[in-house]
Amino acid sequence: MVVDNDLGLGSFVPITEEDREVVRKARMLGIKVAPEERDAIAAIAEEHDEWRQLSDRDRDMRVFNAITRAWYPRAAPSLLDVRVVMAALRAGRVA
Repeated sequence: MVVDNDLGLGSFVPITEEDREVVRKARMLGIKVAPEERDAIAAIAEEHDEWRQLSDRDRDMRVFNAITRAWYPRAAPSLLDVRVVMAALRAGRVA
């Protein structure tokens, strides 16, 4: 279990150790994912059901690559932003 109120993901959520490290790193760096970025990342992740069979890290990378292409030429969310949102999705904390 990890406390993640600072990231706006909820109270206590059950997540993997890898996701816990992602959240811990984001908290340490003071990263907060903007709602627009969170919604875009979640939308891309939900569009691609075929990516659910991949490992968490591979799926996160596919979502990151897709959002980078979708947002070009604007600056896309960072890989850490994507991993934080994906951790929240896996924990069922992104609506």
